Amino acid sequence: MPDVILFDAQASRPDAAFSLLATRPGLLLIGIDPSKDQVRLWSGQQLRQLSTQDLVEIIVTLPISSRE
Repeated sequence: MPDVILFDAQASRPDAAFSLLATRPGLLLIGIDPSKDQVRLWSGQQLRQLSTQDLVEIIVTLPISSRE
């Protein structure tokens, strides 16, 4: 059971990962779109647009067990 799922936002949406949000509200889904220089973060039912620095700060603040 992953804590974080990264995916290419230009590819089709990973429906299986999004369905996990219903049962795993702490799961982070991170969609990266390099052509638009954009990162989107989904957690539970929330969506935010992030800068690269915002993403780094979120990753750094995750508990160590989530980064291993």
